[in-house]
Amino acid sequence: MPVSFSHSFQNLKFEIDIFKPDLVISLGLAEMRSSINLEKVAINLIDCKTPDNEGIQMRDQYILRDGPAAYFSNLNTERMRNTQTAFPVEMSYSAGTFVCNFIMYQTLSYLYDSNVKAGFIHLPHLGNQEGKILDTLLKIIPLA
Repeated sequence: MPVSFSHSFQNLKFEIDIFKPDLVISLGLAEMRSSINLEKVAINLIDCKTPDNEGIQMRDQYILRDGPAAYFSNLNTERMRNTQTAFPVEMSYSAGTFVCNFIMYQTLSYLYDSNVKAGFIHLPHLGNQEGKILDTLLKIIPLA
């Protein structure tokens, strides 16, 4: 998915409408984190210090002008976090204010009145841990 405010959610929405999934989990890279982070909250705010991949930089903007202040993931994040895994899994209460938060907020808003479970997971820089990270994702995602 492009790191783009104008295309990322449109691309995901298109896929949701075609496949009609029971579960939507988006993944994003958070290079400075040292664990897999299950995002619990998406806030109705874009405030980025750097532009997206299309050069768009927004400061102090609502994602949806009339939307609620926040949406909470409806994944079973407690169960996912409390499972024994090969790589550390932690809860995060801020998906940030960049494209990852934008995607999570838009997805939860779009699916709000449905039975579809949705959320967002931030991954650390893979480095030489990619096998452990993949094994952990394969173990926790079915628990969502």
